[in-house]
Formats: sequence, structure tokens, C-alpha cells
Amino acid sequence: MPTTTMARPAEMDMLKFSSHIAEMAKPFVREALVGEVAQTGAAAWTEEVQRNIGALLSDHAALNSTTSPRLERLLQESLKSQLMPDEAEIERSSSQAGTVMAAAWVQFSVLALRGKTELALSADLLPHMRTVSDELRKALRASLNSLVIGVDHAPKIMEAFANKYVRPNKGVRLPARLIVDLRAGDSPYVLRLS
Repeated sequence: MPTTTMARPAEMDMLKFSSHIAEMAKPFVREALVGEVAQTGAAAWTEEVQRNIGALLSDHAALNSTTSPRLERLLQESLKSQLMPDEAEIERSSSQAGTVMAAAWVQFSVLALRGKTELALSADLLPHMRTVSDELRKALRASLNSLVIGVDHAPKIMEAFANKYVRPNKGVRLPARLIVDLRAGDSPYVLRLS
């Protein structure tokens, strides 16, 4: 199926590519950090409350087994609305996510294209399941597991990147001579080497 690129693709070096991925990741990073702060704070506060109340009550075991999970859940909800992570931490974590995701995607794409002239990509800029090995997919997932956002938000982030930066009749040239173009047919994008 032919690509729709007519003009010269926009070019992005690795720094620009990872910065754009970081921009797309930022809302997910913020959400993950808020949840992390709330969960950690709730656990610490629950422990503190149990210690203090336990000193006052003789039936400390009853307090631990029945009150603790409910108290921790209530504290988490309360903390989510009150505690926000530091903006610098959000920026650092977003930048880290952008760098890791961009590098992992480029490496994955180069390996997926090995021996092929082009590769059909889905909306999240990943090849269809049957076109790359399970081993390669597992390696990509493993490289993203360390991110504060985890691996599950990566497809949404890549889809947001594609929607914003892969333009009709132009495409985008990424590091390692990779070009992503819009494609007519069953797959929205195509990946090829320049």
C-alpha cells in the first residue's frame, strides 16, 4: 500500500523526539506521581495513627485488622486531593520517560524493520502483533517497565505523538533514518528507512 508523503518529512533528532514524547507523557506522569504520593503518605499516616491509638487502646490487634485498610483508603483519597508532587519532579520524570520511550521505540523499530522495506503501524506507532516476534515485543515492554508511568500508558503517549506530529502529506523523519508516514488502508501509519 503506498504512503501519502508528498513533501519532505519534518525532521526530529533524538533530543527533539524525546522532548515531544516527554510532552505527551507529562499528564500520565503527573497522575502517577500524585497517586504515589497519596499511597505513600496514606501508608505512613496509617502507621502513625495505629501506633498512637494503639498506645491508648488495649485491643491493638482489633484496630490493625479491621480499621487499617479502610483508614488507609480514606487517607489515600484525602491525600490525592491535597498533595501535589513538585513541578520539578514532574518535569524530571517526564523527561526521563521521554528519553527512555524514544530510545526504546527507535531501537525496537530498527530491529522490527530488519530485512523489510516498510512496516505497517497501528495508531500507537507499533507494528501489528503478527509482524514482529514476541521476543522483540517483550524486550520493548521490559525497557519501559522502569518508568514511573509503567508500560500501560506508552501506547496512548505514542498515539498522541503520532496525532500531533505525523502530518498529512509530510510524515516525520526520526533518528536512525526512520520515517513514519500516514498510510492509506487498514493501518494508519507506515514505517520505513530513508
